[in-house]
Amino acid sequence: MLSSDGGVYMPEDLKVGEAISVWGRKVVLYDCDDLTHNFYQSYLSMDQRAGSIDVTERPIRHTKLKPPPHNGIGTEEDS
Repeated sequence: MLSSDGGVYMPEDLKVGEAISVWGRKVVLYDCDDLTHNFYQSYLSMDQRAGSIDVTERPIRHTKLKPPPHNGIGTEEDS
């Protein structure tokens, strides 16, 4: 069963690129939106974009498969 960590997170605790513990699980903050970035920049003088982590995945590339060779059952045209 998950249990609360008991603490309250303040804005100073949430830094992009670092992890926090939420209900006993590690949560990594990888980026923030423009509004959040502007808030941290103007009120706390923190640059949240400096620690951003790229989480984009490379596109999957499939190998083109050739049809299997004729196994002798039926004719080539049937395959």
